[in-house]
Amino acid sequence: MPVSLRPPALCLLALLWSVVPALAQAPAASSAARDVDVDLMTSRVAFQADGRREAAYTVRLRVHTAAGVEQAGTVTIPFRQGAGTLTVDHVRVRKPDGREVETPTTAFFDQPSPVTQSAPIYSDVYFRHINVQALQPGDTLEYAWAVTEASLVPGYFEMTEVMAGEAFEGRRLIEVSWPSDVHPTVKSGSYIPEIATAAGRTTYRWDVTVEATSLDDDRDNLVRISSFTDWSEVGRVVRDLWRDRADVTPAIRAKALELTADLPSNDAKARALYRYVSTSIRYVAVAIGVGRIQPNPAETVLSNGFGDCKDKHVLLEALLRAVGIEATPVLIDPDGDVDRDLPSFGQFSHVITLIAQGLGAPVWLDATIAVAPFDFLVAGERDVAGLTLPASGTPTLTTTPADARVASVWRTETTGRIDEDGRLQATVTEEVTGDIEVFLRFAFRSAGRQQWESLVRALPLGKRQGATIADLVVTPPDETATPFRLAYRYTVDGFVDWSRGTLLPPLPMEIPEIPPDDADDPIDTGGIGSTVMVTRLELPERIEILDGADADVDLARPFGRYRFRWSMNGRAFEAERELSSTLGEIPVDQLADYRTFIADVRGTSASVRVRRLNPWAWSDALTIDWYERASPSTTRGLGEAAATARQGDYQQAMATVQRVLDDEPESDAAWQMLAWMQMSSGASARALDTLQRRAPRATGPSLLKYYASRLLAAGRREQAAAVLRSGADRFPADGEIALYLAETLVAIQRGAEAVPLLAPLADRQRDSARYHLALARAQFAARDRAAAVAAFLRSAELDDGAGHLNLVAWELTERGLALDDAVRLAERAIRTTSAQVADLTVETVDASGLRTVASLPRQWDTLGRAHHKRGDLATALRYLEAAWQVSQDPVIARHLLAVHAQSGNREASARYADYADARDGAAAARYANRPELAWRVEAMTTARDVLTRAWTIDLAGDLDVTTPIDALLLVDRDGRVRDVRLFGPTVGSDSAVREALRAIAVPWTPPDERATQMLRRGTVRCAQGACVLQVRSTNEAAVGLPE
Repeated sequence: MPVSLRPPALCLLALLWSVVPALAQAPAASSAARDVDVDLMTSRVAFQADGRREAAYTVRLRVHTAAGVEQAGTVTIPFRQGAGTLTVDHVRVRKPDGREVETPTTAFFDQPSPVTQSAPIYSDVYFRHINVQALQPGDTLEYAWAVTEASLVPGYFEMTEVMAGEAFEGRRLIEVSWPSDVHPTVKSGSYIPEIATAAGRTTYRWDVTVEATSLDDDRDNLVRISSFTDWSEVGRVVRDLWRDRADVTPAIRAKALELTADLPSNDAKARALYRYVSTSIRYVAVAIGVGRIQPNPAETVLSNGFGDCKDKHVLLEALLRAVGIEATPVLIDPDGDVDRDLPSFGQFSHVITLIAQGLGAPVWLDATIAVAPFDFLVAGERDVAGLTLPASGTPTLTTTPADARVASVWRTETTGRIDEDGRLQATVTEEVTGDIEVFLRFAFRSAGRQQWESLVRALPLGKRQGATIADLVVTPPDETATPFRLAYRYTVDGFVDWSRGTLLPPLPMEIPEIPPDDADDPIDTGGIGSTVMVTRLELPERIEILDGADADVDLARPFGRYRFRWSMNGRAFEAERELSSTLGEIPVDQLADYRTFIADVRGTSASVRVRRLNPWAWSDALTIDWYERASPSTTRGLGEAAATARQGDYQQAMATVQRVLDDEPESDAAWQMLAWMQMSSGASARALDTLQRRAPRATGPSLLKYYASRLLAAGRREQAAAVLRSGADRFPADGEIALYLAETLVAIQRGAEAVPLLAPLADRQRDSARYHLALARAQFAARDRAAAVAAFLRSAELDDGAGHLNLVAWELTERGLALDDAVRLAERAIRTTSAQVADLTVETVDASGLRTVASLPRQWDTLGRAHHKRGDLATALRYLEAAWQVSQDPVIARHLLAVHAQSGNREASARYADYADARDGAAAARYANRPELAWRVEAMTTARDVLTRAWTIDLAGDLDVTTPIDALLLVDRDGRVRDVRLFGPTVGSDSAVREALRAIAVPWTPPDERATQMLRRGTVRCAQGACVLQVRSTNEAAVGLPE
C-alpha cells in the first residue's frame, strides 16, 4: 500500500525534559524469562511557584544473566546542562549473600544526547554515564539521583511520567507536589492518586504495584500534569516568547522584494517565498536553553542560512508580511497524539505555517521538510490537533486539514521490447505525487547525485536481479511545482526464458502481508493512495501469447482496490496493475474482510502463458514462419524426421521427409527440411539444387530466406541478392526478407540500392536496433555520412546492451565517423561489462559468464582503436595492450602494430607483426611454398614460442598430477590469484594444486579503475617432476565449460 511519511527532520520544539526516562534507560526484556527485572522505581518531584523542578529518583533492578550485566552495567541519567544541578546519591550493587559494593559517583562521563550525533541538532541535553563496578548475574543494582532544574517558561510547569514498562514488575511510586494556590490539570488514566494538602502545598501520590506492559506511551500508562489553565494561555505564553521575532527589517524587506520582483499575484509571491525558505534555508537546530521554544529573529535566520522549524517559520512569516501577506504559526505533533483535555506546551514537537487569508482558501505550509509542494501537508501532519498563534486575537486549538491537496499516486510506465534471447530493453518513467512524492524527493535530495542510481536500484524495478539502470534523469528534488519524475533505460538480460512458457511482465508490487488471525488492533495501511504500474512490451515475431492466468482481475473493497488487466495490441503486450488504499487505517470490524482481500491479491497472478512457434532446434528462429500453416500430418512427419536426423541417420530422415512430400508436394516446410538434411549430410550442392528447384514455387518467404543464407555461406552473394530481391517483390509484407536483401547489397558494395529498401523499414520498425544498424551501413555505403552517423547512434539508443554498443562503436571507428561518440559508446559498454565481470565468482561462473569476460578485451580493443583514430596514442596503447595481454588476439596485435608504427617505434611494430602471424591460424598457409618468405615463417615460429612461454607459469610444490587438470582462476588487479576452481580428476591432489595456484601471479595490466578482477582459465600439467599452468586466451576460456 502507499508509503507513509513523517516530517523527515526532527524539530525539537520544546523537549522540556519533563519526562524522566528512568524506565527507558532500564534494560528491556529480551525474552519471557527476562535478563533484567526492574522491581522498584520512585519519582519524587516538587514544583515551585516559579516553575522550578526539584526531583529525586530511585531505580532498583535485578540482574539474571550475563546479557543482563551488559544491559545494566552502565547507568545512564539524563539532565539539561547549565539549567540546574544533577547529584548522583549512590550506585550500589547488592550481592546474593548481602554484601554491598558501592561505585564512586564521581567516576562518571557526561555525553551529549545521542540525537545530536545523528541529526543536525545541538542540544544542552546530556547523559551522565556511570560504569557499575562488580556487577554479576544474580546481583541487585540500585541507584538514586536528584535534579534541580529551572523551567523554560517561568511560572509554569508540566511533566509526564511512565507508570510501567516491559521490564518493570514491582513497586512504582510517583509523588508530585506544588503550591496550593496553583491548580494544574492532572491525568493518570486508571491509576487513582492519594491527594493531600499541607504547609501550603498540594501533593498527589501514586504508590502501586505494576505488571510488565508494552504500552509505554499509552495514555492509560502515563501520569501527566500541566499548570496551564487552557489552550489560550499556552498560546499566549508561546506568542510572548515569539513576539517581534518575525519583524520586517530592511534586510527582510529587501530579500522579499528581490524574490518576488515582477510576480503578478499574492499566490505567486507566496510560492516564491515558500520555495526559498524551504530549499535555501537548511535545517539546523540549536536547542539550548530557551532556544528550545523561542526562535531566532527572522533576520538572523536569513543571515545564517539555517534554522529549525521555528526559525524557518518566522523567516517565512516575515518575508510574507513584507509583501503584504499575513501568516500564522501552528504548533502540532506529527504523531497526532495531542490530548485536547490537557493544555500543555510539551505535547507539541513541530511548527507549520497557516496563511488563512489573502490567497483564497486557507493555505497550509511546512517549510521544514524542504521538498514538500506548496499548500501540502504530509500524512503525519494532516487531521491532527494544532495550536494557532495569531499575532492578535486568541490562540485556539484547531485541526489541520484531513485531506491531502494532492493525491498520493506512484505511477510507473515501462515501454520496450523483449528479444528472441529473452532480453528486456525498455524505457521506464516513474511519476509520483503526494506523500510518496515528498518521501522520494527527500531521499534523492539527501543522498546527492552520486547516489541516485543506488536509490533507483532500491525501487521495485531496480531490485530485479540482473537489471541494468542507465541514462537516469531525475526531476530536481527542489522543483516542487511539478510532479517528481524518474526516467531511465532499463535492461535485464535473461528477463524471460521462453522455454518455460511463462512471461511475468515488469509489474513488481509490494503487497502487504496477510494480518494474523489473532490481530485485534486497527492496521495502518501506510496512507491513502495508489500504486499503478503500466507496461507495453513488443514481443518477438515467433512468440505467441496463449492466455493469462488471471486476466482482468478487479477486487474492490471499502478500504481499497486491486486491479490487473492485460491485452495484446498487434505484437505489443500491454498490461496494467493497480493497488489503492482508501483508508489510512483498517478498523477492527473490517479486519476479516481485509485478510481475505490481501489473500486474494496475493493469490492472483500477473503472468501470462507463451510459446514459441518454431518446433525444431535445428531451425534458425529468424527464418521460420511456416509452422502455423503446416498440416498436422506434415508436422508429425517432419517431427519424426528431425528426431531421426538428430541421431545422425540422415538417410532414414530424408526418406521420411520424402514420404511427406509425396503426400504434400507443396509443403515449403518439407522442402526446406530436406535441403537442410542434405546440407548436414555433406551434400551441399544437392541441397542448393533442391532449394533452387523449389524457390520459384515457394508459398512463403521462409524458404527463400533459407536458400539465400546458404548461398551466402557458399560465397555466392550476387545470386543470394537475386533470390532475396525476388522474395521481397513476391512477399512485400515480410520486412525481414527486405532487411536481408539490404544487408546483402551492402556486403556486395551496392549500398545505394539498399537505402530505399531500408529507410521505410526502419521507419516502420523504429524501435529495432538491427534495422537502424543496417540502414546506417547502407547510408555510409551510399556516401551519406551524416545520415549514417544518425542511424548508428539511433541503433545504439535502441539497444544499450554492452555487445551492441561495442558493435556500433566499432562500426563508427572503422569508418572514421563520430569518433567522440565512438569513444563514449565504447566506454559505456566497458562500464557495463566491467561491472558484470566484477560480480563473477569461480564457483558460479558458467560458459556465458566466461563469454562476458572474453567480450571485455574486445571492447578495450574498440576503445583503443577509437583513441588511435583520434590521435591519442598513449590512451590507445593502454587499452590495446591490456586487451592483448589476456586475449593474444591477432587482430589486436595488428592494431598495436599500427599504433607503434605511427609513433615511430619500429622494434615494437615488428614484434607485434610477428605476434599477429603467430596467433593467426591462416598465416602459415600464406607463407607455404614461398621460399622468399621463409624468414617470416621463422619469425612467426619464434614469436609463437615467446607467447607460449609468456602464458606458461611454473608451479611450486610436489604435486601428484598424472593427468591434465582444468583450472579456473580469479585474479585481482595485481595479478594475484584470489580463488581457484578445478575440473576433472585430481587424484587426491586437489588441495595441493589449489595452494600451488594460489601462490602464483597471472600478470595483466588493467587499463582503468573499472577493471577490478579477471577470470583466467588454464591447464595444469606435470612432467618429470615439474608442473606448470598453461594459461588460455579469454576467447578459448569458455570452450568446454557447462552452460
